[in-house]
Amino acid sequence: MVKSDRFEWDDAKAAWTLRERGLAFDDAATVTDDARRIEAVDKRRNYDETRVKVIGQSQDGLMLTLIVTRRGGRIRIISARLASRKERMIYDQAR
Repeated sequence: MVKSDRFEWDDAKAAWTLRERGLAFDDAATVTDDARRIEAVDKRRNYDETRVKVIGQSQDGLMLTLIVTRRGGRIRIISARLASRKERMIYDQAR
């Protein structure tokens, strides 16, 4: 479902993430505004689309990891979670 000019996501996945992880996709989307965010192509498997792992800080100060892809000119959020200790270290070392 389209959520804005910039973002879209699956409503069922967003509801699951809010319920299970306490993260709202609209808040998680603010990670893409972090000027120091780290982005890397997710090569774990062939998804038939380019997926990108984004590690960064949300406007609420949470360190998050998103998996996103581009569809129709928008960023589609596939998943959002708290960044792991390793991901936080990578982010901190990149400063």
